[in-house]
Amino acid sequence: MCKNKKFFILSLLTLCGVLGFTIFAFAGASISITGDAWNIGQTCASCYSESARPAWVITNDSGGNQDLIVRASSTGTWAATSVEPSINQFQISYNGTGFIGSTNSRLVSGAWLSYPLWLRFKAPPAGSEEGEHTITLTLTAVNWQAYTCGEDISIYHSAANGVAPEDKYTQYYTVLSDLSGENKCWITSNLGASYGAPVLVTDDTENCAGWYWQFNRKQGYKHDGTTRTPSSAWLDFTSEDSDWVAENDPCTIELGTGWRLPTAAEWRSCDTDWSAANDAYSSVLKLHYAGVLNSGNLLDRGTVAGYWSSSQSDEGFAEALAMDLGGEGVLVTTVYKSYATPVRCIKD
Repeated sequence: MCKNKKFFILSLLTLCGVLGFTIFAFAGASISITGDAWNIGQTCASCYSESARPAWVITNDSGGNQDLIVRASSTGTWAATSVEPSINQFQISYNGTGFIGSTNSRLVSGAWLSYPLWLRFKAPPAGSEEGEHTITLTLTAVNWQAYTCGEDISIYHSAANGVAPEDKYTQYYTVLSDLSGENKCWITSNLGASYGAPVLVTDDTENCAGWYWQFNRKQGYKHDGTTRTPSSAWLDFTSEDSDWVAENDPCTIELGTGWRLPTAAEWRSCDTDWSAANDAYSSVLKLHYAGVLNSGNLLDRGTVAGYWSSSQSDEGFAEALAMDLGGEGVLVTTVYKSYATPVRCIKD
């Protein structure tokens, strides 16, 4: 029988490691751990559990790669373990698979990579190790290397910040291209997509579509073909005199500093190379018919696409790259700001 409720106090310690061999080369590089305390619930001798959500997220926003060395330690009689926890033991898992014990565990970090960390534990028998228990994570960053476009970006998206519609771990591929008129770095899939690129321009799956945004709104939406997430009230009409402001840009918020939505001028430069949707799909960007949301409902996934720019046309309309299977091919046109389309991200 489970009894004797416990609470964990989670202590986080970030150590600034040596990030290179010169002082000036890595200015602005940063690694951080975020998280909070939560109630682990009731305890019993045979209970085995895992935190319902990531306890911490380790985020690299340094514009480069480094090795992250993480060490977990605790007060009391509980001890970290690198195998399945037994009674009186806890275990930290990252990405739901790897484990961090009482010795150093090295995680290879990519640019803007986030590691979600869970707590796994078997509670102690009733009457033992009562009261508070403290777990401390120590993080050291070493072997810093500059980020190069073409490397993958691994991101843990959390719905907690009101941008991603779900908690999701995603890997994005990047490519350097002058389609926008200048060499820029692009992700080769839609923000929130599960896969690197669709197999066909007519792909109608949610995994390749990614998420949808109304113009100049932070909140993204997932649509599985039946249900929209979140299912909050839909903004059916937008009238505001503004481009997409930086603080609402999902590319910046989700991928890190430097990433942003393309401008209308950048999409127009891409459009000069494309006379049909197949051209856009055959390009390094692999654009496809991901559909749109109107009044919160999914329309034409597999036959129509819209990709927002950051540029408005007037108070009710903004400019987007549009593709239509039965229409005019590919062009930059005006779209109601209340529509929601996928987004592609670009970095200078």
